[in-house]
Amino acid sequence: MKYPGFLVAILVLFPVVVSAHKSNAGSIQSGVELVEWCKSKGEAHFARKGVTPYKLTASWWTDVNVLVVAGSWRIGNDDIHVECRVNQGAKKGSAKFHLVEKTSAP
Repeated sequence: MKYPGFLVAILVLFPVVVSAHKSNAGSIQSGVELVEWCKSKGEAHFARKGVTPYKLTASWWTDVNVLVVAGSWRIGNDDIHVECRVNQGAKKGSAKFHLVEKTSAP
């Protein structure tokens, strides 16, 4: 019995795709993933302090192979600036969350 070429290709490549996805599950591959990680770390950090942040604004870029997120949370009348960094493809545990500064709104 002959199978169509695309079916054979799917059956051959599917395990490779699944394996690649599993190997990257605990790592950060893109700026968008780092923004989400940074958001969850920020929410957890401020929850421990008993405050609720809102209105996260963030941008991301790549500096060689380092993903960088810079953003700010609104808490009351203050903007709390944060920065997150990780080597692209590194495990989430190696990412860094850092409070940059606090500025009051005019």
